Amino acid sequence: MGKVRGSSPLGSTMKFNVIVIALISIALSACNSKPPVVSPKPQVIKCEYKNNSQTTIGYIQDNLVRLNGTGSISFIEALIDKNMFYLWNLSDKSGIILDLNKVTTAKMGQIPIKSATDVISVLKSNAQNCQPVSENIPQFVIPADIKFTESTDLFKK
Repeated sequence: MGKVRGSSPLGSTMKFNVIVIALISIALSACNSKPPVVSPKPQVIKCEYKNNSQTTIGYIQDNLVRLNGTGSISFIEALIDKNMFYLWNLSDKSGIILDLNKVTTAKMGQIPIKSATDVISVLKSNAQNCQPVSENIPQFVIPADIKFTESTDLFKK
């Protein structure tokens, strides 16, 4: 009887070994590849700030501060980005823009405010009223439906 070509036990063993080596190579190359970089969500800290009878909720993300009024001033919101202060009224869709570097009378308590960094320091100075949050976080953007005007100093008396 003659041998049938390609049916030797040695040939099928070699094919199996080549397939196993190829699979191991693929698996090892996958182990050496770097995982995709996932940027962590920026941490947001929520702080309560009390000034006389008014409470303001401040949210801090990186060097941005978002402020929401409560109680009788719940319709007032603000965003501070670097030295720019955007304050708006949700009920009548109006707002003002202040350059805190040009304002001489802006204060939180007795602390003069010239930038978001100053506001963050005041909010964090009372750390028991601050905590990280991950839900119900307001947007750190200026609303598109608000008509803003520039002002030189809202805080002058």
